[in-house]
This record gives sequence, C-alpha cells and structure tokens, in this order.
Amino acid sequence: MTSSTYIKTSVLIGAALIFLGAGCVSFNEGGTSGSAGMFVSTSQGEEWKKIATEPTVDGNKDLSNSSVYRLEGDPQDPDTMYWATRGQGLFFTYDNGKTWRGVGAPLNTGFIYAMAVHPKDKCTMYASVGSTVFKSSDCARSWKNVYRESRSTVRVQSIAFSPFPPYQIMLVDSDGGVHQSIDEGVSWDTLVRFKKTNLHNVIFDPFVEKTVYIASKKKGLFRSRDGGVTWDALLDNIKSFPQAKQYRRMVYHPYKQNVLYWVSEYGILVTEDGGDRWEELSINPPAGSAKIYGFAINPKNDQEIYFTATIGTRSTFYATTNGAKSWETEKLPSGQVPTALRIHPEDGFVYLGMTVPPENK
Repeated sequence: MTSSTYIKTSVLIGAALIFLGAGCVSFNEGGTSGSAGMFVSTSQGEEWKKIATEPTVDGNKDLSNSSVYRLEGDPQDPDTMYWATRGQGLFFTYDNGKTWRGVGAPLNTGFIYAMAVHPKDKCTMYASVGSTVFKSSDCARSWKNVYRESRSTVRVQSIAFSPFPPYQIMLVDSDGGVHQSIDEGVSWDTLVRFKKTNLHNVIFDPFVEKTVYIASKKKGLFRSRDGGVTWDALLDNIKSFPQAKQYRRMVYHPYKQNVLYWVSEYGILVTEDGGDRWEELSINPPAGSAKIYGFAINPKNDQEIYFTATIGTRSTFYATTNGAKSWETEKLPSGQVPTALRIHPEDGFVYLGMTVPPENK
C-alpha cells in the first residue's frame, strides 16, 4: 500500500473564447499476451472472471479475441452494457456480461468508434463506424445511416446525448468538427470546426443544461456553456503539469456538480469548479511514468477510485477506497492492454475490457 494525497497545486485557467465560425488509446512498443475481451471482479480487483461468451445455435462462442475499444452503460438499465470492439462490431449484454450478443447489420462488423444510448429511451441508440453514424430505434436489431462524413479519412470519434429535453445529440470527429442534431438525427448542423485538432470525446454536464466538454487528443479540453455556440479553451496555462494536454480519459463525477477528472499523459487532474482550476490527484505510480488506460469511480461512493496503467509491457490495476490517500495494486487477468473500466451503479462490481495492440494481431 502506498500513501497518497492531493497535491495542493492549483492553476487558474486563462480561458480563450472561441466563437462559432467541434477516449484516446495509444500503445506501448513490445509484445503482450493472454486474452482480450471482458472480465469482471466482485472483489475490487483482487480476483477476476472472464465474461466473454456469445450463445449461438452451435453452443457458446468465445469472444476472447475481440478487443474492447469502449464499454458503455445504459442510463436506464444498470444490467445492460455495450461493448464496442476494434474490428468485430458491437456487442450487448442484458445480464451484466454473463452472455453477450452481436447487434444487427451493418454494425455486426467493423471498428466501433463511438456509441450512445438515448437517456430516456433505451431502444434508441447511435453508433459510429469510421466516418458513418448509424441509428437504431429497435434495441440494436436494425440500423439506418443518419450521418456520413464526406471525407472517408475523417472518423466520428464520440457521440453524446444531452440529459435535458430535447435531448440534443452531439458528435465530434478527428478533423476538429463538432456537429449536432436536435431532431433525433434527421438533420445535422456543424457548430464549430477546431483547426488542426483531433477531437476524441464529448460529454454533457449531467447537472447543468447546455454545458458541454470536448477533449482533443493533443490540445487539451474545451468547454461550452451555451450548448456549443461558443467555447472556452481550458488547460492552456497548466505549465506545471507536463503533457497534461495529451488526452487519455475524461470522466464526470457521478454525483457531484462541477467535478471532472482529466486523465492525460501526465497523470490524473481533478477540477471542482467545472474546469477553471485543477489539482493533481496523487497516484501510484508517480505522474508521467505510466500510460493510464481505464479510469472509473464508484457511482455510490467516490472514495472508491480505480484505474489501469501500463509501464513498458506490464499492466496493473490500481484501487483506492479512501479517496486517493493510499492505493493498492492488483494483478490483471491478462497480459493484454487494459483499455476500459466500468463500475456497476448498484452492486459496485468492476468490469474490465482488454484489447490486443494492433501490432500483436
């Protein structure tokens, strides 16, 4: 066990206002081994069980070779999860991962970059394959094309719903584009295009209407408080945290307003005022020494924080039960890259997604 505390380093961000005119995984060099796919722990990471099977007419199909790119929950059903793969399409579970099923064509194959479920209608969802966004209105049985980027090299990297009516949908792409629909995907408007900026993630503030956060791969974090019309550039002046603008994860606190966690090449930062001031979350290993992949907070107890990190080719599971005052480490169930974490919102079980680096396939 390693003792840790918040480092009391605060920085006031000089926000640059941008007027209207829009999860990142990289891999270490070296080999990995073991299963990809999904695992679950009922003991805060001490023990793991593989949960990567799909029932078929010929028996259970092993999904251990299907890499996990994203793991998304259903905002209405805690037992439902969606597994976005790196080339094998989209899978879903209605029983906490005991069994998985592939969705209907054309999302039964391909690299699924983004996925989002309507906050009030669990059978309505959107997912992206490369430059195309598909919508399902029948619980993933069938899909229709609702958005296509004209340049095939531009990827739709993230999709998010506003939790407030009329449930605005926002997309961000790899060429800096931010797009929205307010009519359930019938039509789309481009809100802004950040020049030479690869956008990776978009999340709506669950507490404050029209507040949105967008993460870029290398240029930090942007915030809008008017639904995407104007944007503030955050993190610009955090010179004391080297490589803090190099994005890896962005997670909103499950029940505290204005608290946001920013995971970067440097480490983990946290803000309690919506992004104007940031403090370093002291972790083990020391900041900047490891690639952090998964990050999650227990939705019922924010003293429980988990993340996965890789140093060289060795990956480890990190857990705190006292709000980052100290950390414990646990062995992971596979030597592949631990890209995704999710905490069950009711029972606190930890779900882990593993991926095989492209060079190892």
